[in-house]
Amino acid sequence: MKEQFVNLSFESEQAIVDAGHPWPGLASFREQDELFFKGRESDVDKLHNLVNRERLTVLFGVSGLGKSSLLHAGLYPRLRQDNVLPITIRLNFGETKVSFSEQVFACIAQQFKKKNIEVPQHREDETLWEYFHRKDSEFWDARNHIVTPLLCFDQFEEIFTLGCNDQKRDDDVQQFIVELADLVEGRCPERVKMRIDANPNESKDFNFSRHPYKLIFSLREDYLAELEGLRDLIPSVLYNRMRLLPMNGKQALDW
Repeated sequence: MKEQFVNLSFESEQAIVDAGHPWPGLASFREQDELFFKGRESDVDKLHNLVNRERLTVLFGVSGLGKSSLLHAGLYPRLRQDNVLPITIRLNFGETKVSFSEQVFACIAQQFKKKNIEVPQHREDETLWEYFHRKDSEFWDARNHIVTPLLCFDQFEEIFTLGCNDQKRDDDVQQFIVELADLVEGRCPERVKMRIDANPNESKDFNFSRHPYKLIFSLREDYLAELEGLRDLIPSVLYNRMRLLPMNGKQALDW
């Protein structure tokens, strides 16, 4: 498929960080820059604890504080030690025939392939909930260990901005939000319920009580109200949240 899902080459486009140049300028720190990412250890600890505690974590802060750097150079290396594998997702809201859920599936396949992770093949017209709750949906690493995928939606505020540029795209966004809500809340989608009601034997294909995945919504603080507007559909957006603040003097000196 030739459609462009997301920009997965962002790391190669950034400045090289090394001992002689330990600061990437306006670019974000990458995961391989972990050793040069200083001063945010307490924030990494807090975010790591939140991710381990609940299915959904919301990270927010004003623009330019380094949310992406905190995720990539701080949180991601820590998660990999826990056999939690992060998948960075930046949705494409441009002119494309690829649905948002298909973009997510593409990110999973592309990024896990780079890490030599065996991923389940998603089925046509399958929702995100179905994919992760199928009894055969397991993710195996090269050491034959099961890993937990973490879907990290970076710059999630774009769903409220770029996703509302026209009526057709807005309808697609609203449909995706419902699908995402079912995944976050571990809630069987209505269309799947209807299908199971018509064919009860199909229920044996799913594990309804196991939720082998995690999610992060990372967004600008000025769009927090829009996120909270989804609380009836996704109650979890109100809990397990972290506000990233500017560095204090001690953090700056630790750098």
